[in-house]
Amino acid sequence: ASIGSDLLGDGSESDPWQTLTFAVDQLSSSDHVVHVAPGLYDAALGELFPVVFSSRLQVRGSGPEPAVFDGGGSGMLFWITATTPSTSPASPTLEGLVLRGAESGVRVSVDSFLFQVPTLVLREVALRDMSGAGVEFLSPDLNTLLVRVIDSEFQSCRIGIDSRFVIEAQTLVKAEGCTFEDCGIGARVQAVFPTLAPAVSRIELNGCVVRDCRVGVRAEEWEATNSDVMVSLRDSLVTRCGTGLEAVNAAEIALERSTVSANQVGLGVGGVATELASFPLANSVVWDNGALDLD
Repeated sequence: ASIGSDLLGDGSESDPWQTLTFAVDQLSSSDHVVHVAPGLYDAALGELFPVVFSSRLQVRGSGPEPAVFDGGGSGMLFWITATTPSTSPASPTLEGLVLRGAESGVRVSVDSFLFQVPTLVLREVALRDMSGAGVEFLSPDLNTLLVRVIDSEFQSCRIGIDSRFVIEAQTLVKAEGCTFEDCGIGARVQAVFPTLAPAVSRIELNGCVVRDCRVGVRAEEWEATNSDVMVSLRDSLVTRCGTGLEAVNAAEIALERSTVSANQVGLGVGGVATELASFPLANSVVWDNGALDLD
């Protein structure tokens, strides 16, 4: 907080630290909830971006006004890493924050060969004006990465949610009640390397709205044999985008009780694979779009 002190504070409500950077450094080895007071947190205050933590730390905004983290137009704001296996799934959490003006809002990555890593939770986080991804997930070899993004807002990001995986990883991102607006791509899942064992990368959009994006939702499968690349939309709306849904090569985008309407292109495909992209529909509507590009 602007009234706190990293030199004299003790981290209590009555005597807070000034920066989240300092608070995380003090608490990185144990489970804590860090309450962030309203105000602006940037380099001028003393924040050192990215703020990095790997424990089961929970960072929550507190108070009637938002806690705003501003990157000044470059860099990454938060980097959440998993460096040790977890026998009991944990929940590193970001909640009630505004992240803006950076290359990337939140990056989530894991070291190799952890097999099971903590479930990450983002709740009521607004990500705005990111030249890269609002939230990006990278899961390397043999890992299982689970993420929940709840009631969050992605605005004016090059990519709202970006999920990528490499050899034999399993990544599942569940977005619930989120809004994606004026992004280059609202949500993207991507597989880019051949795999020897089954690999899974999925994004689930439940009760979400995607609007005014260049591409609403994009699933890409690039030379990732033996992989399952999929986005599913349930009770969601994709509207006023350049292309509503775009699947590349053998990727799949599935709709259930969802609507794709008023886009320049409703459904589009790309790539050069012999396997075709697919768009399974269940109780869904694709209508009033300028065109379908399924060639």
